Amino acid sequence: MQTGAKVILAAIVGAMAGTITGLMLAPNSGRETRVKLSEKSDEVLEYLNDFAAKLKKVNEQVEEALDEDED
Repeated sequence: MQTGAKVILAAIVGAMAGTITGLMLAPNSGRETRVKLSEKSDEVLEYLNDFAAKLKKVNEQVEEALDEDED
């Protein structure tokens, strides 16, 4: 895995761990905490899907640029 990808992955995992820790230590009931965790996990999943789509688009652009340089 490339260094940039490792940094991004570490940032995402760190953000998730911080969110989970914060929610677990918050003075809410178990049900409220589960609801918040569910909402946050949905937000993270949406973010990751958007991020993956952007990376795919950039990858396609890079491949097109490389193909043009080869011609």
